[in-house]
Amino acid sequence: MRRELAERGPVTLADGRTIASEDVIGPPEGQKNLVIVGDTETTEGLAEHVRGADVLVIEATFLDRDAAIARDYGHLTAAEAAAVAATSGVRLLVLTHISGALPR
Repeated sequence: MRRELAERGPVTLADGRTIASEDVIGPPEGQKNLVIVGDTETTEGLAEHVRGADVLVIEATFLDRDAAIARDYGHLTAAEAAAVAATSGVRLLVLTHISGALPR
């Protein structure tokens, strides 16, 4: 619906309510740089790829106390991900982990 509002104006919902674009869409803010990094066990060379990102979404499964386990599974710690973001000038850091053990 957002795209429809932005491109064509007001949208009338099934219940008769009309939603105007100015009710849900703020003023344009320009381009944003989003970087998504999946499983990685090292931060080596990563800073140059994420430098200046507006948002960095990166997997970080473990705390520092579990760094050895993180390496065994090919993951970063939250502190390692935060350090890369801080030294690279990332504006917003989002930590995540999508497990292979998710139910189907």
